[in-house]
This record gives sequence, structure tokens and C-alpha cells, in this order.
Amino acid sequence: MLDLRQNLDSELNQITSFIQEALNQAPTFLEIDSESEEKETLVLERNLDQLTFENIPEIQFSGKVASVDGGSAAILSGRSFLVGTYRAGFTIFAKKQRIEEEVWPLQFALVTRANKEELYTQAYHHLTGQAPSQTPEMDKILDRLRLFAEWSLASELLDKLEPGDLLLLDGSLRATVAIPDNFLEVITKKAWERGIILVGISKSTTLYWGDKSPLLPAVVKKAQQSGVERAWYSKIGDLKRELEQSHWFGTVYIAKFKEASDFAFRVDVNRLEEQTVDKTFGILSALSSDPAFLGYPYPLAATHILVRITPSEIEDLRYRLQRKALESGISESDWDLLFKDFHLILNADLNR
Repeated sequence: MLDLRQNLDSELNQITSFIQEALNQAPTFLEIDSESEEKETLVLERNLDQLTFENIPEIQFSGKVASVDGGSAAILSGRSFLVGTYRAGFTIFAKKQRIEEEVWPLQFALVTRANKEELYTQAYHHLTGQAPSQTPEMDKILDRLRLFAEWSLASELLDKLEPGDLLLLDGSLRATVAIPDNFLEVITKKAWERGIILVGISKSTTLYWGDKSPLLPAVVKKAQQSGVERAWYSKIGDLKRELEQSHWFGTVYIAKFKEASDFAFRVDVNRLEEQTVDKTFGILSALSSDPAFLGYPYPLAATHILVRITPSEIEDLRYRLQRKALESGISESDWDLLFKDFHLILNADLNR
């Protein structure tokens, strides 16, 4: 037992040392590695010490704000197949009032090793009009279906909104194997031509700077060291180089929308946007005043709550499926044979 403790302490010390290095490192790499599956880097024109932190002005905004989000959850896993559910929705706010909302009904997805390619190809083609370059692993398809639903809603909202309105998306404006270049090019161009401000906000990001420094805390720490106490935004991406790297359809910023907030976020602004950046961030700051979600745009928080799939909903769907199965003649023993998981027995005390 003593040897185990000594080994554990040694490993914990190694991990702690790495975290300290990540916090203290002054990155010198002039690129940010992408979190996408394609691993393309975003090349910068400046290093960490050259970042500027611009003041976010107070803005009175009279337009509409629409936000899109989605939720997904696995209901049952039969090892060789997966039963899941997903949905997407939007809210529209005007003058701090919710004037419209819509949540698509829950959609079931039965993903098997036999049908996954056809299921994914159909969904991908329905959104983009083209065939996918690859089919993801079975456990990733459910999230892709939810993502496709979100982008389909975003496209519809661009026809619904008016010039000067704002469309908020949960995530980045970076093309990937899931959302291809030509689709994002259409979306960003459509938003720009219609005069709609298009912004993606990431609650978390795996972008990093240098060889180990996570991007978000590195930039926030630099702001703190520079004595920046107000709400701020800092340009990370370089528009000229982004235009040369076709997969990046948003100029990347890090922003802290409220001085009193503990959180900063990655913000992707449509790279074609002619709206002054100051005004865009002023609008986002004004939307981030709700005390329950201080520092995060309330329309996105409201939509997230609207579409998320709760544990009680998952349990209810699981119960309904089991009841239907038993009514159809499937025996309880066969059901248990497929879906009983001994991990639930081992961890039963953790769920009390």
C-alpha cells in the first residue's frame, strides 16, 4: 500500500508540475492549434505579449437577437447499436423581451453498425447538398445529427431576421468534416448580404497557444497581468491570413463581456462582417447582464435551457421504450440481456 501511495504522489507531482508550466509559460509559437478533427492551425500575426485589450462600449441596441442551440442524449446502448435522441430550437428577443421561440420535437435516432453510413449520408446531404467525405464512428453520429439540426435552424433564421439583427450560435464559425467549407461560405455570405450580424460563442474551447498553454486562460491571465479590469475583447485571429485559410469563416476573439464576471469566451465574428467590431461587442455585453448568467449572452443561455435534454427526460424515454418492447412481446429477460450494465451495480452507491 505504501508503494502505491508513493507512486501516486509521484504521478500527482508530475501532473502538478505540468499545470504550473502551462500557467507560467510565455508562449512563443505564432499559431493556435485547432480543436477540429482536421487539426488545421490558425496562424497569428502577433504573440501573447503583443495582444491588446479593447474596451467594450455601452450600446443601446434596438434590433432583434436570435439564438440557436441543440441537445442530444444516448438513451440505450446495445454495444453494436445505439438509441439516442436530439432536438434543436431557437429564441428571438427584442427590447429584452422574448418575442418568439420554437423547439423542434425530440427526434429518435437508431444508429447501428449496418445503417450508420446511410443514416449519416442522408442527414449530411439534406443539410449541405453533397456527400460526406467520411462517416464518423457510431458514437459520434448522434452529436452530428444534433449539430445538423442547429445549422439548419440557423439557415432558416437568416431568412426570418432583418438587417441589423443579430444571430448567435453556440460554437465556432470553423468549417470541419462535419460542417464543410461550402456550407459555411453560403451561411456567412448570406448573413453579410442581408446585413445580419453573425456570431459564434464557444462556452469552452480546446484551442491552445504554444505547446501546452490553453488559449482562454492564457489570454485572461495576460489581461490580469496588464491590469485590465473592465470588460474587454482581444483579437486573436488575423483576418488576412484567415481569408487565405478557407476553413476559418470567423475572426477569432477572446472576450470578457462583464467586468464582474469570472468568465471569458471565445467569440467568432463573421469574417465578412462590415459592422464595427466595437458595436458588435457592445451588443454582446448588453445581452450579458442577467445576474443568473452574468457575463454570458442571455439569449444563448435561454435557448440552452429550452433545448437541453434532462436526466428525467432520458429516464422517461428509456421507460417508454422498455414498456413498448414488453408490450410487443420482448421478454424482460431478453431486455435485461441487451441493456443491463454491471457498472450500474458497482456504482449503485454513487447514485443514491
